[in-house]
Amino acid sequence: MRSRLLLAVIAVTGCYHSILTTDLPPSTEIHREPYKAAFIWGLVPARVDASKYCEGRRWARVETQYNVLNAVIGIITAGIFTPMDIRVTCAAAGAMNMPSGEKLQLGAAATEEERSEALALAIALARESGKAIYVAQ
Repeated sequence: MRSRLLLAVIAVTGCYHSILTTDLPPSTEIHREPYKAAFIWGLVPARVDASKYCEGRRWARVETQYNVLNAVIGIITAGIFTPMDIRVTCAAAGAMNMPSGEKLQLGAAATEEERSEALALAIALARESGKAIYVAQ
């Protein structure tokens, strides 16, 4: 009975695979991070900051996968620690690099009113110039 239950759990959990893509062209630069920490059977998901892998460039694809080995680790830890495999594909060089001089920088302590004013200014500047204006904090 236990072996059937274990087999059923492994079979069901071995299929989880998600892919996030952008419309940017991918490069051949792929970063893989096996056993990225997730908890409570994935209810607390693994945190992925794709931009840290691509060093300032944009990313083209992020894949998360929960495979059989991850399921076994989850079973051993009673579901407390359930790691995931992460794969990040960076965008091709020059794809959507943030243009210099077209960025509004907000301070870390910006109020909600200041944020609204910055967004309104960015919209006005974008309409006038026909270019993207980025608002960063």
